[in-house]
Amino acid sequence: MLDSQSETRRSAFTLVEIITVVALMLILLAVAAPHFVGTSPRRAAFVQLKAAVESARAEAIRTNNEVFIAFTDNLSGTTIDDSYRYSHYAVFSRDLDDPNRRPSDRYFFDQTTCNLIQVQGWTALPTGTMFAIGTELPARVSAGAVVQTIVDGNQPTTQSSAVRSFPFEPAGSGLTQTLPFIMFNGEGRVKFPQFYETDFLHVGVVEGFCEGDQVADRVITAKMAHPTISGQQIPVSEAMAINLYSGRTRIISVNR
Repeated sequence: MLDSQSETRRSAFTLVEIITVVALMLILLAVAAPHFVGTSPRRAAFVQLKAAVESARAEAIRTNNEVFIAFTDNLSGTTIDDSYRYSHYAVFSRDLDDPNRRPSDRYFFDQTTCNLIQVQGWTALPTGTMFAIGTELPARVSAGAVVQTIVDGNQPTTQSSAVRSFPFEPAGSGLTQTLPFIMFNGEGRVKFPQFYETDFLHVGVVEGFCEGDQVADRVITAKMAHPTISGQQIPVSEAMAINLYSGRTRIISVNR
């Protein structure tokens, strides 16, 4: 009888063991919670944008063709709804049936005039988010590095070779808009912007909206303390760099 009671006592959990198990469960729950409760609009926008860039590169490799991913900037001089500024992207491929296409065009052609076919329609970032400009990236304001993003490439003081006219249905049927782009070749490498313009090979996202067609009309709604300057705030952003030679993306800043 005594042996049976002793065996029962030995098989029970102690208070310390129960507390330890509960603590471990709480830790695991804290780690897993973000995957179940949803992400911020900025994070969702960044994941969406990164997937779009990688998909455009994959399409270029799959078709052995030049593929463009275009981005809306401030759409200066237009009266289009402000919700389209710094917030939409689309994918185009070079028209393989273009009668003016020559064998030498594989290496040398005019990226601004070649005929295009739209592969993916204009897609919006999640509401409340927009493409980041270079001055909003922490890599610039905290470390003093000269960083620009692809949407800086169509401004009067920062002109890139990766700018051309694209069909832009939101402006009206048959209308076009001059926009910045990234072009991948059939090997998945970046052809435009060119090797001397790698500063533009950054794509980022911030939370905010536009109130007009000027860069100064951007309104940032999520900010963080400056990492080195007391009392100063900078936009909360997520950004990636695109390697010129491989076309692959690399996350360069994640601020949540």
